[in-house]
Amino acid sequence: MILTLRIHSKGVAILSDKQITHLGWIIIERLAELKLTRKQFCQMYNIPESRLSNLMTGLRPAKRYRGQVMRLLNIKESDLHGPSN
Repeated sequence: MILTLRIHSKGVAILSDKQITHLGWIIIERLAELKLTRKQFCQMYNIPESRLSNLMTGLRPAKRYRGQVMRLLNIKESDLHGPSN
């Protein structure tokens, strides 16, 4: 089992067995740049926190919110595939 260090919304570090996807890491990075917590972002745009979590872990596709989150955080499909060689 691989454990991931995650930061709880109150700034507390916890260990989780949920893997974070590449999209999840980009979301974390963009939220940090905006100085927003996941909770603040979700409240601002009426996105259920559970769906954002699903996007970040890949646990469920959360198709309804994927495009909205990517648009709001200025994430392009090409960002998900890294630089091309």
